[in-house]
Amino acid sequence: LNVESLTSLERMGQKSASKLVDAIATSKTKPWARVLYGLGIRHVGSVNAELLTQKFFSVGKLAQAKATDIEAVYGIGPEIAQSIEQWFQVSANQELVKRLNNAGVTTEVREDISNVEKEKSAFLAGKTFVLTGTLPTLKRDEAKSLIETAGGKVTSTVSSKTNFVVVGKDPGSKLQKAEKLGIDQLSEAQLLGILEGGRL
Repeated sequence: LNVESLTSLERMGQKSASKLVDAIATSKTKPWARVLYGLGIRHVGSVNAELLTQKFFSVGKLAQAKATDIEAVYGIGPEIAQSIEQWFQVSANQELVKRLNNAGVTTEVREDISNVEKEKSAFLAGKTFVLTGTLPTLKRDEAKSLIETAGGKVTSTVSSKTNFVVVGKDPGSKLQKAEKLGIDQLSEAQLLGILEGGRL
């Protein structure tokens, strides 16, 4: 698979094809969520891809899902769900998925994940977060889901047991209390960087 062969597919432009080729090149070390994001499905960003692959463990399961099933995923709205269902109904996209599978691209969650890898996936275990203010791109429930997926805990109040406060626009009294207690503050970008890197 290369950029030229992919751009011949319906709705696959040069930019999308290049992004997908990059995802293919690194697929042996990247999870199914990253490959899903690389497909370039409308409205599906990196955060949504993470949420979706927690429910749909393979491209086959997602392809067979109805919009109502997809919308049932916490943090996924009807517009995203319909976009995904429609994408998988296009014959050219179905052919693309077949090509990806044949090329050995990771399109499912591995069932043979080692104990070490499981521990890495829960690297925020024992850490408590508080979200305050409006985040630039993430909805609060999306941020909460991502933190919990990595093993962290999200609470609504700041206390001496809080490890991090994720600060958005107009944070209010929670930030003031965190500053008094000397609790570490994170921006959305810093939080996503930690989640992406898989370590604090």
